[in-house]
Amino acid sequence: MNDLRLGVIGCGHLGKIHARLAQQLQHATLVGFSDPNQAAREQVAETVDCPAYEDFTDLLPHIDAAIVAAPTSLHFSIVQQLLESGKHVLVEKPMTTDAEEAKQLVETAARQELVLAVGHVEQFNPTFAELRRRVSQPQFMEAVRTGGFTFRSTDVGVVFDLMIHDLDLIRSLAGCPVTEISATGFSLLSEHEDFAEARVTFANGCVAQLKASRASQTAERKLTIHSDAQRIVMDMASRQGSILTRSPRVCSPSWNVRRLTAEATQDYKDKVFTELLPVESCQLPENNPLQDEQQDFVDSIREKRSPRVSGADATESIEMALKVIAQIQSTKRQTLPGRQAA
Repeated sequence: MNDLRLGVIGCGHLGKIHARLAQQLQHATLVGFSDPNQAAREQVAETVDCPAYEDFTDLLPHIDAAIVAAPTSLHFSIVQQLLESGKHVLVEKPMTTDAEEAKQLVETAARQELVLAVGHVEQFNPTFAELRRRVSQPQFMEAVRTGGFTFRSTDVGVVFDLMIHDLDLIRSLAGCPVTEISATGFSLLSEHEDFAEARVTFANGCVAQLKASRASQTAERKLTIHSDAQRIVMDMASRQGSILTRSPRVCSPSWNVRRLTAEATQDYKDKVFTELLPVESCQLPENNPLQDEQQDFVDSIREKRSPRVSGADATESIEMALKVIAQIQSTKRQTLPGRQAA
């Protein structure tokens, strides 16, 4: 099979990175990129040696597949046209902000027998891979994702900008339908919500608590998972983890902390996190999740398989995000005093 001819649509912050990394892919060749903004095209041209196009439709005759990193509001129209033209697509998250549009894209890709992958890049973070290896039945999950205001992605709020990463991760870990969502949030700088908290309950009883802020003085990307035998805390940014495990002694039916002798109690005080609940630290290997995401897209086309995050997977996360936003709007706490609701 010849190398796939690949194009990048959108030359903003993420599009520039996609174009640079795409030059290093196996079994794919970057043959062009597009953006209606000339300055954006010129910035990409400084590091990418291939043709630039103002209109992405001029790119269509030259490509087999495309990476779409345009503004979210343009995703549906661009991706639909690409799929109708017979092109495989990797589109940045969120695929759309409308569940019906998302379903339509999934249906078009299926009808055309094309790969539709979605850029939920945290699925390729090695810390998440380690979580999936260690946890099979999570009982409680907690996700925190905060950072400063970047002045990007202002066409959506923090739920579609940041929280959707964690909605996708917890959906993947729980592996069953959502039964209830409650949420609250408010705006600080934009017309959308800039801070949000949500509580998600799944059909198997697992509960997840999520917090996202894009107007925070501290940057944090942390995922904590509790199961019957473990508590795993993963720092998604530093790729460091802490795994607390219940020892066989604590899991034994004979264990009863209230029946310990005074001598045993004193002895165990200094051994809680070495013998009773031993803690293991882990440092995950370095990789480039965005490049791994691109390679998975290319490989899924060549191998005729589903990508790591399919359009159907992304649609479920979009539906969760929309329910979170609906809950925020229903609380009428999404605006500060004096600010008109969006």
